[in-house]
Amino acid sequence: MKRTRDDIDEGLKDIKDVVRKLKDFLSVDALKKKLKEIQEVAGSLPDTSMVLKTASSQLQEAQQLLQNAEKARDTALELQNITDGVLESLDDGENALDGMKEKLQHHLNNINRVKNNIQSVDEVLLPVEVLLNKGLEVVDTLRRPLLETPEGNFHRGSEQAENNAEKEAKGGAA
Repeated sequence: MKRTRDDIDEGLKDIKDVVRKLKDFLSVDALKKKLKEIQEVAGSLPDTSMVLKTASSQLQEAQQLLQNAEKARDTALELQNITDGVLESLDDGENALDGMKEKLQHHLNNINRVKNNIQSVDEVLLPVEVLLNKGLEVVDTLRRPLLETPEGNFHRGSEQAENNAEKEAKGGAA
């Protein structure tokens, strides 16, 4: 029990100390002293109206910069869309050019085939032309005597034609 009593006395002593400190704290002089400290601290704080004015103008500036940035972004997006369209057109043009190159190459190949065919025809026609010229010579030879004398040279022309035909036959066979 003695221990309980000592504990109670100790608790009462602590309570008295707290009450005494509260009295000192709540005294008029102490309160005036605290008020003066608060006023000094408040006096050293910057003028909030000036801070707000500065912040307001900076906020307006930031909003203007944001609007300018949004306009610049929109312009850049428009330019990107235009550039994409131009690139797409260039791709289409390049594809068309490739198609034209293929067609041109096809036509050049056709022209080369025609040239080769013409050359082959020339090679075939050259001997035919030579034979035709020889045939014309024979016809001219036969026709001349007939035109010069109507009756007498007819037999000679026939003989000559036969001789030429024999020569041709021998020349063609050789």
